[in-house]
Amino acid sequence: MEEMEHEMRIIADSGMEEILILTGESPKMSSVAYIGEACKRAANYFRNVGLEIYPVNSEDYRYLHECGADYITVFQETYDVNQYEKLHLMGHKRVFPYRFEAQERAIMGGMRGVACSALLGLSDFRKDALAGALHVYYLQRKYPHVEYSLSCPRLRPIVNNEKSIRRMCMKNSFARYFVHIVSFCRM
Repeated sequence: MEEMEHEMRIIADSGMEEILILTGESPKMSSVAYIGEACKRAANYFRNVGLEIYPVNSEDYRYLHECGADYITVFQETYDVNQYEKLHLMGHKRVFPYRFEAQERAIMGGMRGVACSALLGLSDFRKDALAGALHVYYLQRKYPHVEYSLSCPRLRPIVNNEKSIRRMCMKNSFARYFVHIVSFCRM
C-alpha cells in the first residue's frame, strides 16, 4: 500500500486529476477489499477514480463507490453469445449474462458513471458496435441520471480471422458505421 500511495502521489504531482485502476480478471490476485483500499488512497489525490476490474455484485460496487470509485468500465468483449462461448471455455468469465449486467449492478451500487463496449474484431464488428450502442441506449433510458461511455478499445480484427479482415478493410466502412451508431445513441 505504501508503494501504491507513492505512485499515486507522483502521478497526481504530474497534474493528472483522474485515474483509472485496472486489475485484470482475477479476484484472487486483487480482492474487492484490496481494490477498495486502492480507491481510498486514490480519492485523496484525484477528482475522479475509475475502475476497470472484473464484474462484481451490487454490494461490492457499493463498497467500492464508498471507498471513492466514481465509475467502472467492463468490456463485454463480444455481444455474439456463440463467439463469446468459444472464446471463454472456463472460469467466472464464461458467464455471459453476469458480465453483460455488470454496468447495471454498478449503477445500483451507486456509481456515477459506467462504460462498456465490445473488443471490436472478435466477431462481426458492425453487430458488436451496434449491440454496444444499444446496451448504452438501454441503460440511458432506464437510468438517465448516470454518465455513460461507449469505448472503441480495438479497431483491428483478431489474427487469422480472414472474414473480419476483409470487412475491416472496406474503405471507411467502420468509420461511417460508428458515426451512425453514436448519432443514434444521442437521440
